[in-house]
Amino acid sequence: RNYRYLKPKIIVERLLLDENGCLPYQDYKIFCFFGKPKFVQVDIDRFGQHRRSYYSLNWKKLPFTMNYPMESADIKPPVRLKDMLMLSEKLAEPLGLIRVDLYAFGQEIKVGELTSWVGNCVNIFSPQEADSLVGRLFENVEQDVEALFGLR
Repeated sequence: RNYRYLKPKIIVERLLLDENGCLPYQDYKIFCFFGKPKFVQVDIDRFGQHRRSYYSLNWKKLPFTMNYPMESADIKPPVRLKDMLMLSEKLAEPLGLIRVDLYAFGQEIKVGELTSWVGNCVNIFSPQEADSLVGRLFENVEQDVEALFGLR
């Protein structure tokens, strides 16, 4: 329904490859509520053994995943995390829920997409209780994600 007034187009983009000529091994998806970044999804090896982890803005691992197994190893934050968060905030400013998808290539940041239909709205939280905790961000955008999950 949200696409009904769009004119169909074909868009061709440059293929993003890392310094070794490979597809990015991980990408970052920043969840923003009412213009405020709240947490980061990190997807690992999307075209192989896809795993996923979620981190607070202070880079504390959050105790949930959606649709894919949680990465067991701790992931280092991207070098320009602060810049990625600032960019996400600017892009998300006029919107309710938006996920800003980014790629980090050393010092370079590339925007993948913005989506308000995360996982076509059918992703399943594991554990299920995380769904209602994250949902509280719609009621109070000032809510701290680490506090929601008892990490403080």
